[in-house]
Amino acid sequence: MGGLNLFNPAKQNFTRLKAKENDPSRPMSNGIRTMYRDPQDMIWLGYNDGNFSQFDPEAGVFKHFETQQLMPAGSKRAQITSIASYNNQIWLTTDGNGIFLLDKTTQKLSRWFTGSAAPLFSDRLTQVFIDNQQQLWLASYDSGVMVGRPQLNNFRHLQHRAEQSNSLAANLVHHIYQDHQQRIWIGTEAGISIWDGRNQFKNYSSADSLTHDKVLSIFEDSTGFMWIGTFHGLVNAIEVPFEHYDKGLASNVIMGFAETRSSNQQTSIWVASYGGLTRLDENGKIQQVFDKNSQTKLKDVRVMSIKGDNNLLWFGMRAGGLGRLNVDNGSIDYFSHNPDEPNSLSFDGVTTIYPDSMGNVWVGTYGGA
Repeated sequence: MGGLNLFNPAKQNFTRLKAKENDPSRPMSNGIRTMYRDPQDMIWLGYNDGNFSQFDPEAGVFKHFETQQLMPAGSKRAQITSIASYNNQIWLTTDGNGIFLLDKTTQKLSRWFTGSAAPLFSDRLTQVFIDNQQQLWLASYDSGVMVGRPQLNNFRHLQHRAEQSNSLAANLVHHIYQDHQQRIWIGTEAGISIWDGRNQFKNYSSADSLTHDKVLSIFEDSTGFMWIGTFHGLVNAIEVPFEHYDKGLASNVIMGFAETRSSNQQTSIWVASYGGLTRLDENGKIQQVFDKNSQTKLKDVRVMSIKGDNNLLWFGMRAGGLGRLNVDNGSIDYFSHNPDEPNSLSFDGVTTIYPDSMGNVWVGTYGGA
């Protein structure tokens, strides 16, 4: 079960790329935790077991990387949480084993962790993020963030300090985002922190009009509005104070955002949640809800991933497969696993969705091992 899937829109079917023992022409594992497309259009897969692969879509060839060789005997495996390309290196964060770095030229694999000669600030990392100034950000579960330029070895460690009101809001960081004004927004367990680019944060919490302190997702739409998804609703604003949305949504546990544009150029903001999908217009007014009670019901209201693709909205469900919603007419096509159909989706738990420039859609699932 599980694996990597390539959807062909012309044929309306999938090519399954599933792991098979001792077969290097396939993924190493069917448990794909994260997926990333680099500037050279290579697809990188990070697995639940801490290994990773590179896939060349044009050649149809995999390269596999076993990370356990860098670990002490008996070490626990830790899943790959995010992937990014920086200065000819692939950076892969993990939940427990620090960072793996791959030199794309020499193919040398190394590890940076808290026990290194120059210690990493945490081994439990949630995200690697490259900003528009080519600074690299690392977010953690337990120790805030680090930011800097690796080639200059000038990282700064930024964390929450109870005695400093302008320090990071909390040390558990869920999400980092940069807006068109080049501001860095950091979603934490205790609110959102906006970095001033120098030495201070401006923090906002439920006391300042957030719907909940736990910030799970951040998104800027094409008009410059910022959308912040929390554990209990969402807020939006061009500048603070924020406008609340905690009623009328499919669910208040917000998993992500996407933007679509219909054939008549109508812009919509879509909110993925653990109770369905909510459609808002460009002014933030709720237009439509897709959940278990709506006229058009979802196969599974637990929407885990979402991507806008012009007038199409792709969404992945925890156990309902992949959905494709046509924003022009509201129709939904579903793609799910059928054990008797080799060109169906390999597994119904969809974690990642990547529409590419050729019109194909890459889908990662979490099933299997």
